[in-house]
Amino acid sequence: MDLYEVIEIINNLESRINTARNYFALVVLATVGWLFSRGENPLQLLDGIMLAVGLSIFFALNIVMYMRAASMLKGALQERAAIVAQSEVHSDEFRRKLLKESIGVEMHLFWIVHLVVDGLVLAAIFINIDY
Repeated sequence: MDLYEVIEIINNLESRINTARNYFALVVLATVGWLFSRGENPLQLLDGIMLAVGLSIFFALNIVMYMRAASMLKGALQERAAIVAQSEVHSDEFRRKLLKESIGVEMHLFWIVHLVVDGLVLAAIFINIDY
């Protein structure tokens, strides 16, 4: 496998990660917007539970999709670093960029933000239920 192929794989994996983030943001914004637009009309208990269960399933699948792509991306970045270490890259700056790029911190931040937002959205649903 050459450097070009690995970079192509990395770009495809980053696209999958961005897709997971975009779906997450869209669903969260749509749900929160819908809850706010209801005004003083509370959700029925069964409707609120079904919405919470559906969103929880979506949140879990979104995290799985992200983590699988991020794990593969981490491996691809390591493969790229190994190839760059053995190849002749003429620009020192480009070589440093290719060797240093990492996804470790980003993965942890995604987990934290995802779980906090998940909890807030589910709390907003349960607050809007008419018990």
